Amino acid sequence: MGLSNALRRKGYSLLITSSQGDPALERQEIKRFLSGRPDALIIASAQWTVESFRRIEEQKVPYVLICWSRRWCRASRPTGVAKRLS
Repeated sequence: MGLSNALRRKGYSLLITSSQGDPALERQEIKRFLSGRPDALIIASAQWTVESFRRIEEQKVPYVLICWSRRWCRASRPTGVAKRLS
C-alpha cells in the first residue's frame, strides 16, 4: 500500500514537487504550496537555512522534515510539529 492510497483513505491528497536540490526553487515551491493552505507538508530539504521553515511555522502548518544530512539537522533544529495523519 502506497502513501497516496493511505492518505486518500483518510481524506487527504498527496501533491509532490521536486526542487532538484535548488534552494531557491525549494523556497518557491514551499511558498506555492502554502498559498493552497495544505493540511501538512513532508519536506526533504535542500536548504541550509531555516527561513522557509519559519514561514511554515508562522502559518501554523504541521510538517515533517526529512533530513539528508545529520549536520544540517543538528544545525537548523526547526521547531515544527508533525501532524499525525494515521
